Amino acid sequence: MPAIYAAEPDGRLADGCRAIEAIRILHDLAYEPENLEWARERARAGILFSDVLKQEQNKPPTGQHAYGRVTVRTAPPNPIMIAGTQYVQERGERAMARAIEQLVTEALGPEDRN
Repeated sequence: MPAIYAAEPDGRLADGCRAIEAIRILHDLAYEPENLEWARERARAGILFSDVLKQEQNKPPTGQHAYGRVTVRTAPPNPIMIAGTQYVQERGERAMARAIEQLVTEALGPEDRN
C-alpha cells in the first residue's frame, strides 16, 4: 500500500515502517477497534488486505462502470474511549496528557520520547 506506507519496488513494506503500523494499530484500538477485528478475521481466513489491493490494481480496466460494496455495522461503545472520557472529566486534560506521557516513557524508555 504505497499510498499509505513506504513500500519497496516489489511491493513489500519498507524497513522501518513497522513503527507506523504500530501507531496505526494503537489508533484503531482507541478509535476504531472494529477495524482490527475485521482485519483479524480476514487474516485467519488467509485473506490479507494488501494482497486484495494488489489483485485489484493488476486487473485490466473493464469499462467506465465501477461497482463497490459498503457494509454498515453498529458497534457497541468503545470501552477505551469511554474510560478516556471519564478520566478527563474526573482529572482534567493535563492529567490525561501526563498519564499518556508516562505510558509512552514506560513503553519506549525516556530517551525515545520524542
